[in-house]
Amino acid sequence: MKIQFAAFTALTMTSLVAGDALDDFFTAYGNGGRCNSSGSSRRDGICPRFSYGFIGTLELLEVDDDDGTNFDKGVRNCAEACASKGVKANLPEDEALWSPRDQYEGQYECNSFDYRPQQVSNCLLHDNVARSLQGSRPGSTRVDFTEYYCYRRNGSNTIPCNKLCQDGISKIKKDKIYENTPRICEARANLNREGGESCASWCGRLNGGSGECEEAWERVKNGVKEGSIGCDDEGLKSAVCRCVTD
Repeated sequence: MKIQFAAFTALTMTSLVAGDALDDFFTAYGNGGRCNSSGSSRRDGICPRFSYGFIGTLELLEVDDDDGTNFDKGVRNCAEACASKGVKANLPEDEALWSPRDQYEGQYECNSFDYRPQQVSNCLLHDNVARSLQGSRPGSTRVDFTEYYCYRRNGSNTIPCNKLCQDGISKIKKDKIYENTPRICEARANLNREGGESCASWCGRLNGGSGECEEAWERVKNGVKEGSIGCDDEGLKSAVCRCVTD
């Protein structure tokens, strides 16, 4: 049985109405092809490398498209099916505490979908974010995906870097980071950039000005911190600063 969403009974084939679920999705692709996701982010010395992961299958279902003759109706009904999955349960209020996967995908359960007008099960929902198309050219894949039409949820989908040391305001010497969590940044600070500032000043610019210096050392040698210094000591070109934030 075809699934009919009542919200679309008054839609025409050429226009969107206020509140249309399709408003929350876009397709940057002018031709057919299955939603795809692969690869990983580049190493930058601060943020951990992040694997985008496979596109995944959240649900495969059939939506009403007048037996494959009404593309506009079908794609809107598929968008509504994706939107109806709602938001993820039990996400912490503080986004910094979300898992890297949740930070990347965002708060919604469904983030991409393929509308497949030539298939009986014509709506394929994905939990992950589409980054490219698969099989957009005839014969390029074993399975013909040229009759798939990929849409992804609007949003930046930035690479997660839930780490205190990511804050570019306080410069790090030669990308030397020893501990990096949402609440702790221990790194070799470039103090000379601000005229030989102290670790207290360097830490103080992290996390919107709420970072505090807990300890400081002159160097790390063979994995061991040496030469304990005061957080308020000034005049060094660099030092290992341990910063914390609430």
